[in-house]
Order: sequence, then C-alpha cells, then structure tokens
Amino acid sequence: MGTRKFPSRLPDRDHGPRRARVAEGVLVLPPVGLADLPPDGVIGSFMGIAALRYKAKAGVIAVFLHDLDDASLRAILEAQRRQAELQLGEDYARRALWWEAQP
Repeated sequence: MGTRKFPSRLPDRDHGPRRARVAEGVLVLPPVGLADLPPDGVIGSFMGIAALRYKAKAGVIAVFLHDLDDASLRAILEAQRRQAELQLGEDYARRALWWEAQP
C-alpha cells in the first residue's frame, strides 16, 4: 500500500498560497493576507459569499473576506472608511446624541 499525499495546509512560499479552481474562478484558501494577493481587488461576491475579487489574465481570482487575516481585513475596512469620509465628509455616519437633539 502506497503513502497518500495530502496538500499542505500552509502556503508554499515558492508557489504562493493554496488555491482551488471552481466554476466561478480561482479561490485562494487560508491562511492568506493581502501580501499574497494581486493589487486592485474589489469587494464583491464569489460563489454567493462576500469576497475580495480580482480580474487577472487567468480569469477571476477571489478570497472570501472571512478567510483574510485580521490585519488584512482591518486594512480593507480602514481604507473603505477613508474613502467614505473623502466622499461624504468626516462625520458622515455621526448622528446627534439624545442630549444634543433639539426638542
């Protein structure tokens, strides 16, 4: 009986993070961070799940948002907030507190 090989659970640094080809494109598997991905991704949907998506010569590449490491997710949310503040103003989401509201 031969030994059965299973894919490594850690990315092979010579070949990048683990990936799975599915009908919608290439899914990048955890552990993964922004440094492992191409530039200029957009938040969208992949297989009906929130994901960071990229268009590449090879087709669509995506990573589920919930699979990103904490530092990467924090960087995405901070960049998103900066963009919202640039477009809508710094206090765009602030609402008057009950003691500030006029009667």
